[in-house]
Amino acid sequence: MIFRKYSLLSVYLYKLCQYLFGIFSDISLQLHEGRVIYHPYTKREHPMNAGQQQIAVNGVHIGVIEHGKRGNPPLVLLHGFTGSAASWGTLLTDLAAYQSRSNKPPTSPQGTHKGCPYDGTDTPRRPLPTIVEASLVGALGGAGDLFERDWAAHNLHVIALDMLGHGQSAAPTDPARYSIEHCQTDIIAVLQSLGIRSGEAILLGYSMGGRIALYCAFSGFFRALILESASPGLAHPLERVQRHQSDMALADRIEREGIPAFVAYWEQLPLFASQRSLPKEKQATLHAQRLHNRATGLANSLRGIGTGIQPALHAQLPTLTIPVLLITGELDTKFCALAEQMQQALPLAQWSVMPGAGHAVHLEQAALFVRDVAGFCRSVVDKPCM
Repeated sequence: MIFRKYSLLSVYLYKLCQYLFGIFSDISLQLHEGRVIYHPYTKREHPMNAGQQQIAVNGVHIGVIEHGKRGNPPLVLLHGFTGSAASWGTLLTDLAAYQSRSNKPPTSPQGTHKGCPYDGTDTPRRPLPTIVEASLVGALGGAGDLFERDWAAHNLHVIALDMLGHGQSAAPTDPARYSIEHCQTDIIAVLQSLGIRSGEAILLGYSMGGRIALYCAFSGFFRALILESASPGLAHPLERVQRHQSDMALADRIEREGIPAFVAYWEQLPLFASQRSLPKEKQATLHAQRLHNRATGLANSLRGIGTGIQPALHAQLPTLTIPVLLITGELDTKFCALAEQMQQALPLAQWSVMPGAGHAVHLEQAALFVRDVAGFCRSVVDKPCM
């Protein structure tokens, strides 16, 4: 019996060594490809860059940053005007590696939650496996689905894109190339080049990125939608005409006065007043990121995809049958009103209002933002709303 016991233990240890060897081989391969990998049982980031690259699609190149392991549920992030994929900062790693280590549903975030499909709590789960348990289960097989079910659902493959004219993406001289129709085609082409198929990705957009994300959601390519401080466009034709004129004037001003003068003006808008309460270091980082923009890119973004030229989507909202999470800051009264209207029109919408936050919730209430986004993604992956 003793011999048999130790023989079985030897087999377990041999299998464990095989499994660990496979993991480290995979790490070597993935790092060679220039990507950061997060293993299911650790949040630590390997000491490499975040897989920043440019992908050529439809005659332009699009900047992309990836975090997390390919094969995990994909979450695609679209930034706002003057932002970039890099402006999400540590949220990229936080979302990719987000884990809840309790088998009890945590208390709801402090924001107000309404509607289906996510109620602000994590899905109840049995206790997660330890490193040794997970390694043995994965190495020995037969119960490998336990590993995947308990861990993979807590990790995301986060993909942040640079919109055209921003970050590492191209900045064409033709404003028509920035149209929302072209944006949708480019986004889907990039994701397909990464091996992501229709019905797999959850799309998240902030402000300008939210307008683009909402339009893309009607393509049928995406599994679910998250809108942060976003709108469905302007409902009345006169409003669109007036806003388009304003966008065109601002575009001319950017090219005439340059980026530093524009950024100084932009940061003083009432919409961003609450950001002045952010730590000075974070404000400085945000300021530097805005200064990194190109005048042609920002100006043509306004001309080609500004709010004034975007088609209004109000009438189409009741036809969008994928789960939607709306996020706004309680201090951003304009976008709270827009979110309330959208929540009433969308069949499967959840609205989360974050305390003490303005327009940029992901900056001003980062922890609650990550928790709500990750929880919503888990609810979509684990038990989609029917």
